[in-house]
Amino acid sequence: MKTNINLNRTESELSQSESTHLIIRRLLCLVLMPMVAGVLASCASVDGTSCQYAGVPHYSPTSPGQVEILRTQPKQSHQRIGEVVIEASTEPAPQVGEIEQKLRKEAARLGADAVIVVQDTVEPERLYFTQGYYWNAWNQFPQTYEAHKIVGVAIKYQGAPNEQQLTPTGAP
Repeated sequence: MKTNINLNRTESELSQSESTHLIIRRLLCLVLMPMVAGVLASCASVDGTSCQYAGVPHYSPTSPGQVEILRTQPKQSHQRIGEVVIEASTEPAPQVGEIEQKLRKEAARLGADAVIVVQDTVEPERLYFTQGYYWNAWNQFPQTYEAHKIVGVAIKYQGAPNEQQLTPTGAP
């Protein structure tokens, strides 16, 4: 038997079973909505850093959309200008596009035309946490977790158009 509940009626006009169904639906909404929001809030993380090599000329930043991601050395003449390191969570894992965008963004900060991926691994990391009220060396318990680590070498093509080298003060 199918029961249709008219939600336009006041609670005093509802029968006992309709009132119970309405209360259960409201409780489920109150419980499930925060749980769904919590799952969505526990999004994957992607962190990145870039470091320019010593003795390499400073280049003005490039557009991240123009930075190529390569898996092998290009045949075109190029100069290595820095290194990019991306660390991403594994549980939950971010989208591949999100990792690639971060890789492009960090390489573009160095003025790179491309980035060559030289390492793409999932490595165990170690995290220490304490248990109890007081912190001391006896109640630390190591917990390992995995992190997705991508290392890339940022390169600048030799003789590339729009190549603008900056002076040590940062001016063109």
